[in-house]
Amino acid sequence: MTSVTQYSNGANGIPSNFINDFQRFGSKLAWIGAWGDGTNALAVGCAAYGGDGAVFLLGFSSSGSLQWHEKFESGTHGLPIFSEPAAFGSGLGVVDLDG
Repeated sequence: MTSVTQYSNGANGIPSNFINDFQRFGSKLAWIGAWGDGTNALAVGCAAYGGDGAVFLLGFSSSGSLQWHEKFESGTHGLPIFSEPAAFGSGLGVVDLDG
C-alpha cells in the first residue's frame, strides 16, 4: 500500500500561513526528482500568488518530510520584474538536462 501525506499550513514542514486558498497553490505540479543534496524536489505552481504568480520548489526527504522550500516570483532569483499580471506557475514542465 502506498502512503499518503497531506501538506498544509503548519503541517509536515509547511510554515503557517504559507498557502492561501485563493492563490491556486498546487494547481500545477512537476516532479523534478533527485536534487544535489539527496532530497527529491517538486515544483508547485501557484498562479495567483501576489497577482503575478509564483513557483515553489519543495525538497522532500526519502521519508516524505519537507526539508526545504524556495519561492520563485517576479523579480527574484534572476527573474525579471513582470510588467503585467503574468500567472507565473500556471504551466510547468521538466526537462532532464544532465542525461
